Amino acid sequence: MSFSVSRPTILMKSDAGKAQEPYEKCYVDYANEFMGKVIEEMAYRKAQFEHSQPLDNSHQRYYS
Repeated sequence: MSFSVSRPTILMKSDAGKAQEPYEKCYVDYANEFMGKVIEEMAYRKAQFEHSQPLDNSHQRYYS
């Protein structure tokens, strides 16, 4: 199994003449055995970790 995250593209928005950088919410459901790789890849993309929630005995959901 492989896991990849595409390169981010920053789209700037102007609000009252001031540039605003958008952000996105990301939810990743994964098997526990891939937790390290998921966190590693998201950190590489500069994701800010919010929390992780167990879905069942063998799966997690990652929020950023």
